[in-house]
Amino acid sequence: MQRPWPQGFDIVALKDGGEEDHVHLLIGIHPALNISRLVNNLKSATSRKVRNHFQSHVAQFYWKPYFWHRAYFVGSVGVVSLETIRNYIDKQGTKEKTVR
Repeated sequence: MQRPWPQGFDIVALKDGGEEDHVHLLIGIHPALNISRLVNNLKSATSRKVRNHFQSHVAQFYWKPYFWHRAYFVGSVGVVSLETIRNYIDKQGTKEKTVR
């Protein structure tokens, strides 16, 4: 799978997944990398790719000039193993959601 981040970002993709309304990325980065810049670039690059490849389909749902929400969550792995995080990502979207 070709990764959407630009060249120059020292990133190791370990796992990806998600659900219909969000994505999970488990990545290894250099500690000095600016995370907000990385997220901004990931969102810009993936938005551009999705809009270019699925233009007619996406246009039905996204008429605004932005594709992703501006918010994001970043956490570091340290207390649990990488395998635990990989398993968590694998299980996303596999359980029925309860309606409240």
